[in-house]
Order: sequence, then C-alpha cells, then structure tokens
Amino acid sequence: MLISIIIPVYNREAYLPRLFRSLVRQRYRPLEIVLVDNGSADSSRRLCMAFKNEHQAAGFSVVCLDEARRGCCACRNRGVRAATGEYLYFFDSDDEMGETFLEEAVGLLPADMVCAPTTMVMPDGRQVNRDVRYTASAADHILTSMLSTQSYIVEKRFFENCGGWNEALPRWNDWEMGTRLLLHVPRLRWVRDKHFHHIYQHADSISGKSIAHDFGPLLQSIAAVKEDIDRLATDGKEKQRAYKALYAKTTLLAGQYLASGLTVEAALTLRTVAGLPVGRSFRTLAAALLAAAGQNVRGLWRIFHLFV
Repeated sequence: MLISIIIPVYNREAYLPRLFRSLVRQRYRPLEIVLVDNGSADSSRRLCMAFKNEHQAAGFSVVCLDEARRGCCACRNRGVRAATGEYLYFFDSDDEMGETFLEEAVGLLPADMVCAPTTMVMPDGRQVNRDVRYTASAADHILTSMLSTQSYIVEKRFFENCGGWNEALPRWNDWEMGTRLLLHVPRLRWVRDKHFHHIYQHADSISGKSIAHDFGPLLQSIAAVKEDIDRLATDGKEKQRAYKALYAKTTLLAGQYLASGLTVEAALTLRTVAGLPVGRSFRTLAAALLAAAGQNVRGLWRIFHLFV
C-alpha cells in the first residue's frame, strides 16, 4: 500500500538534512515523498532536488514540485493533487519523523484515519508530549488540538471528500483541518501510548511569531471552525459539545491576551463566540476560568474538558 508523504518547503535549508535523514530511516515501504517548494530564497529547492537524485529507488520515490501561491496549505493541496498513494501523510520540513510510525499505522488499517501522539521539542531542548484523548470526537480535538499536521495518515478519497486544506487560513490551519475531518465521522484508530516524531518549536516556525502578531488570522480560524460545526455536525449532542469546546478554546486564547496586557484583543476574541449556544452555567464557568487564564494559570483546558 503506497503512502504519499506531503511536505511544504520554504527557506528550510538549515532543517532539511535532519528531515531527510528521518525520511530515509522509515521502515515502511513503499513511500512517495512529495516535496513542494514555496519559492524559497535559500538553497532549499536545490537540497530537495539533490535528495531526489540521491534517494530515488524502488519503493522510495521522490517528487519535487513548485507552488507559486503563498502558504503551507496551498503547498499541501498541490501535493495532494500530485500524490498517487492510497493514503496521505502530511509533515513539516523542520521536524523529525519517528521511524516506526508508518509501519505501525498501516498495521491498524483498514480505516479512514490512523492517528498517534507527537512530542514537541522546545527551544531550550525540553521535550513535551502532546496530550491526546484517544477519541474520534471533534469536540476533544477542538479543545486539545490533538490532531496536529503530523498526527495522522488519512485515506486519500476520504480526505478529498472533506475538502482539502483551507488556503485562507495562515494560522491554526491544522486545527481547523482536524476539526473538519472529525466532523465527517471517520473510521478512526489510534496508535496508543507512544509519542512519535519530534516537532521543533523555534523562532522562524511557519506557525507564526506570537498570538499578538497573529491576532487577525487566529480569529479567522475560530470563525472557520464555527462554520464547520454549523455546517457539518449532525449529532445534536456532539454538536453541543463542539460548541462548548470552541467557546472554551476561545476563552483560553482570550486569557492569553489578558495575561499579555492586550485587553482589547481579549474582548474582540470573546466577541467571536458570544452567540454560541452553550448555556448560562457554562458561560459562568468560562468567565471564572478566563480570570485564571489572565493570571497565567496553566492546564485550565482540563477543567473545561470535564464540562464539555
């Protein structure tokens, strides 16, 4: 079963050697590596071509593409159109892939998606395992962001039926994509109790510079997820949980703005979810946790999760 690994590339010459080493170490075959350069001004494209020329072999093919439209989502969609694999896997060019993930994920097929936790590597070298709920609930993902870009393989036909990456979202696009996938109710399985991949956090990450810098794009993603819930959620109970999770996620973001002294941004953030049907008692809880978030209290999402 062929798996296509789709990777956007933009000015990543310093990180590509680490990525390429992790790709070659993958135990699973056959693989199709689809590298999509987004107009890099450094030597990234040359490194991609060199990797292709060096490692093109039976069971391990490398495709190098160019995408003129800006943004990682445009690159990923370009890669999807070119991919020939039955399953897709999205990865980032500055991260390191766990060598057994694909092998173990394929062992859990057939499914629409196979998911697994990841490990974040902080700028100071600390490794932090991402929390997951091991469910197929859109509400759990909305609150915890458990499906990052690198967290799942997905059947290509199922992915295309969900509409592809939202190219209008420069921030939290994997959060929105994960929500939309789960709202389509996939047959989903988890590789449990292992954290695959090293996801590096650094200053020039494509994720963005700060919540203050990305204020507008973050609100845009919140609005997109609300629209996803409105349009796609069919089970009444799960729809209510999804709205509560979105209200909680937005409240926690507003708390980060308060903790940074950005009171106007906090108020505008809360306004985006003011009309959600979450009930008076949940709003009261959210107001209390907002005050705690504004004082930099951590782990408040766990309290929210008890009431979602």
